[in-house]
Amino acid sequence: GASMFNVINAGDQSKVNIVVQGQVNVGANITYGGRFDENNNYIWDGKDNANQTTFIFANGNDISAMKDGVKEGNSGKDSFANSTDTTNANSKVLGVTYQDGIKLTLKDKTITNSNGENISFLNTYKNYFISKETDPILTLTTNRTNNGTFKDTIVIEGLLVGDVVALERSSANKEKHAEFDVTLKTNSAFFGGFDFSNLLKTQNGANSLDKTSITLVMEKGSKFFIDSSVTLQNLSIKNVDLNREETLINTFAQSNTVIDLGSYGNDNNALRKRREDFNLLSIGVVSKTEPDSGAQSTETTTGLDGQNALFRVYVNANADQNNATLGKINAKNASDGNGESGTYGHVYSDRIIVDNAKTNGLQEYIQVLYDADTDAKSLSHKTGKGTETEGNIAVFTVKNGDTNNTPLVKLDTIAVLQGFDIFQTYLASQITDRNGKVTSTMETSSNTSYTTYFVDHLDVRVSPANQQS
Repeated sequence: GASMFNVINAGDQSKVNIVVQGQVNVGANITYGGRFDENNNYIWDGKDNANQTTFIFANGNDISAMKDGVKEGNSGKDSFANSTDTTNANSKVLGVTYQDGIKLTLKDKTITNSNGENISFLNTYKNYFISKETDPILTLTTNRTNNGTFKDTIVIEGLLVGDVVALERSSANKEKHAEFDVTLKTNSAFFGGFDFSNLLKTQNGANSLDKTSITLVMEKGSKFFIDSSVTLQNLSIKNVDLNREETLINTFAQSNTVIDLGSYGNDNNALRKRREDFNLLSIGVVSKTEPDSGAQSTETTTGLDGQNALFRVYVNANADQNNATLGKINAKNASDGNGESGTYGHVYSDRIIVDNAKTNGLQEYIQVLYDADTDAKSLSHKTGKGTETEGNIAVFTVKNGDTNNTPLVKLDTIAVLQGFDIFQTYLASQITDRNGKVTSTMETSSNTSYTTYFVDHLDVRVSPANQQS
């Protein structure tokens, strides 16, 4: 089994960096995001939650490059005089940049409760993962191998708030195949994102993920909260059933497996008003023979595997198309001088795009969360049109299978409770291109076209519980 050690980060603003290099099988019980009070009790008070814990699991570093003078540095030695930078995609500790592996950065996030108060995410939800205050809130195990192929297997048990970041590839190993497998154990949760920008720098083009396989496995009852944009070559949903009776209660109180792009962990009654920076989750890869904006690769991928996951997205039907973005790409791109809608057309919502699936007709579910200023009567889908048309709200796009343009995913909506009301969304499906557009040049044959699900109309009713009160 893995060698286990305990990590407690208790400083108000402290940064703890732990580096493990080589092919090892290790694990850690981790307490983070809080501090010790005057009685030496570890607390998460939602105020002093700025400490950061970083784990770097590497196969190599740039010491040899510094020794040979290929790269400026400290002559191949650790140095307290040289900088440490583990922010964003960086992995520099004591002057040495670690390579060929993976980094996990753990840091609390601030969310908003129903009273509009800013509170700690960890403090709010920790009791779903610990039975007493002294328990570690997270257990990580990692298994690392290098048998001609780099493989990092990370298992998350508990609550991980932060990011999973691929380290840069060394010049000696950039041609090696690398696998990154992350498993969310039963009832565990991950709030954050995946950053693989370092790999794109050393591979073939800005959208290329050649020589890389990225897999997220979600076991029953696990939760994945996204507050950025994420590309996963493989998303595996394991042994999951949907319990409809739980879909109106708090996400963590559910036994359902949830992929949440919309709430940021906030109370449904306190969603950030008028959000216009929408999140994009891409699952699978686009063949390099297809000129597309997706993550391109020559890798063979499964894409989406498994059924009965509950996806959640946020809609702001009033989003200003001059400001709105999807996956950090502008809704409008005036580079052609005509002010035409950008890559993804008009955007009013977070969106999921599925490029591959293991089998046809996977059953998935979606909850649509709405901005507080939404006028339900104004929502509709213009038949036969896609995201090139103003007002069409795309929430989910999926590749079609090889039979009669049947989408690889069958998507049903689930009602959501916001405030005193139950919001039930009804969807319309439309054959489109990958970006949700209907164009004269798009592919329409089976196995090349896509189906996009749009908000068709919205019914709002008072919840039975509130009617009786």
